[in-house]
This record gives sequence, structure tokens and C-alpha cells, in this order.
Amino acid sequence: MYTQCQQFFWRNFGAGKVSLYNIGMHDYFYQFPGRYPLGARLLHAAESADLSSWQVINEFDVLRLPVDLFLNQPKIMRVLDHFGSKERLSIFRLQPWYNYSWHIDTNRGCSLNMLLSGWHSVSMFGAMINFRHYHRLACVDYPVDGFVALNTHRWHSIVNFAETRYVLSIGIDIRYSFAELVDYCVKLEL
Repeated sequence: MYTQCQQFFWRNFGAGKVSLYNIGMHDYFYQFPGRYPLGARLLHAAESADLSSWQVINEFDVLRLPVDLFLNQPKIMRVLDHFGSKERLSIFRLQPWYNYSWHIDTNRGCSLNMLLSGWHSVSMFGAMINFRHYHRLACVDYPVDGFVALNTHRWHSIVNFAETRYVLSIGIDIRYSFAELVDYCVKLEL
């Protein structure tokens, strides 16, 4: 069984032209086993938010969230407290048929994300050669109601298809590394 990302690239670029592989932690992303049934509530909050509540930041529509939405989620609150991320609690919205091209984040060290909608989108990491070509693509397979840590200091891109994509994103302060986030969340059993 091929992942959605593999099927997309093989359909559009042909097998053998782009090497794809699944990785766990390595240096790009880490999927946590815990499940937190707050996706539907957060998606509703995003879809019903007033237009003036959204800001445009780096081509994304961003909705800042109040921390009190997570007071009944002690593990998430511990992550927010430990990494000083309460002001970086947001929902990112990406419109249908949009590609957020290859980039490295400069305003955060890494992030802890939960996909709320846009299940036919593709998030991928890759190594860049000569500022033009990407190889060894690693695709993020988001679990339903689960968190994924992303190393946003690595080249990554998002391809969104037919539906609006909403992602809960907890931006981690730049002074913390991806490895520190993963280690803390694994010990916390997130």
C-alpha cells in the first residue's frame, strides 16, 4: 500500500524520477501515538471565526487561539508551559488548489501540528540540491486527532488540493530544537 504522497508523485512525475521513502523521526518529523478528540471543535471554531480575526502571515491565513481552549488537555498545557508557546497557538488555513512552495521557517524552531481538515493535501520534506531540485522526499502522514512534530528548519512544502486545509499549529520558540520537542513529548507520552 502506497501513501497518498507516494501516489501523488508517481502519478505526476513517474516512478523513479523522485525517490520517496517513509521515515519516522530522523530529522524531519515525528508522529506521536496519543489521540486528542479536539479536532472537530477546533475546526468549527476556525470555520465560524469572523474574517477580521484572521491575519495573513507568510502567505497563510492565521487564527490566533486563546489558551483556555486547552485547559482540559493537561499534556498539551504542559507542552505550552514548557516551551513558552502560549502566544504561538494558532490555526493555519490554506486555500484549495494552493502550493506553499519549498521554504524553511525562520520565526520558530519547530512546531507541533494537528491536521483538522484538508486530508487530501500533502506535506513533505526534502533535501535540496543547487537550490532547484528536491530529492529523498519524506511525506507526513497525519493521524486523525493526533499530533506530529515538524522540524521546520528543514526544507518543506505543502500542496493542497480541493478542500480548505486547516491545521492546529503550536509554534515552538526558536531557542528549542526539534530533538528537544520530540524528547519532551515522548517522555510526556503525547
